[in-house]
Amino acid sequence: MNWIMNDLLELSNDGKTLISVKDTSLKKLVIPKGVTFIYDRAFHCCFSLETVDIPESVSMIGYSAFAGCYSLKQITIPSNITSIGRKAFEGCTALNDVHVMNGVRIICAEAFKGCSSLQNIKIPSSVISIADDAFQNCSSMQCIEVDVDNTKYCSVDGVLYDKELKTILRYPEKKDSFCYVILDGVKSIGKNAFWGCDSLKSVEIPSGVVTVGDFAFAYCFNLNNMNIPDSVLSIGISPFLYCHRLRKLRIPNTIMSFESFNLFGCYCLESIDIPKCVTSIGNNAFEACLSLKSVLIPNWVTSIGSFAFSRCGSLKNVEIPNSVILIGYGAFHGCRNLSSLYVRIENIEKIDIEDYAFDDLIYDECILHVPSNKEDLYKSHQIFGKFKNIVTI
Repeated sequence: MNWIMNDLLELSNDGKTLISVKDTSLKKLVIPKGVTFIYDRAFHCCFSLETVDIPESVSMIGYSAFAGCYSLKQITIPSNITSIGRKAFEGCTALNDVHVMNGVRIICAEAFKGCSSLQNIKIPSSVISIADDAFQNCSSMQCIEVDVDNTKYCSVDGVLYDKELKTILRYPEKKDSFCYVILDGVKSIGKNAFWGCDSLKSVEIPSGVVTVGDFAFAYCFNLNNMNIPDSVLSIGISPFLYCHRLRKLRIPNTIMSFESFNLFGCYCLESIDIPKCVTSIGNNAFEACLSLKSVLIPNWVTSIGSFAFSRCGSLKNVEIPNSVILIGYGAFHGCRNLSSLYVRIENIEKIDIEDYAFDDLIYDECILHVPSNKEDLYKSHQIFGKFKNIVTI
């Protein structure tokens, strides 16, 4: 790309692309008329920039164009802009006034991520696509409004839904409520829908919801009780990641896989009933569930993933069924209070136990309960033979 430069800006040769800002100490800037594209990272290191006027000629804002402009307070997105690029305003922590004009069609991934002063935003009727993480970590967000003429989205009491009210898409992170009841008729809880909503203590999911998206309730630090109804057939990746105060969680027997299900960092979770149809427990599934005391692994489970129960410091009793053929790396590593391990595997030659599945403290202190008439086989086994206390069930 050929370019021209002045003391303030670097522009493409035809003057249509703003490539970069040369004077990064600027507090105010009026972008020249005729610019159509604000290039990727154009305002990189403009830490002092407080206001910028974008002309109507601009049709696209590029990747991370204003990312990290910590002092930027106000922005108007003109109507000719069709796309607000990925991470366009990420980390603009002072940004508290955003006007998106009618004409804008796409708000890309992480476009306003980390805009921690932004309290409200209104989506115009022209918008047809909003990325699920467009407003992630907007920790002051109280309301997402949508123009009533928008055909794709709507807002109910400041919460973003699709137009048909079948999917809840985004609950504002700082909405003033401790409890929320998802609307009847909703079929899907979207990816990141409640991400970072640390004021919420409970969310009521109506019967009829079929899917719970990836990271749906991640970082809801104060969520303490969750009942997932029997209508749910699919749960995405790490839906309750770092829900520190989650104590009770009911998962229906309609869920068949814990392969990507992850409760990492649910420090207060004391018990969990793993659905009966589950065939695998994924990596890190219950890692650092510090209050988890007992686990009954269902009879259909064939694999326990790496670090699945690692650092579950309160775990005292575990039962492993005959169906298990793999115990992954570090699966029970750091379970310092494990006192009883019931292993019902009849043919222990079929099982693959990876390194550090258990640690020396477990071998020394935990009682291994094994099937009757199998005690000698377990005592001679390469891994199970390390247990100092082996008794028959």
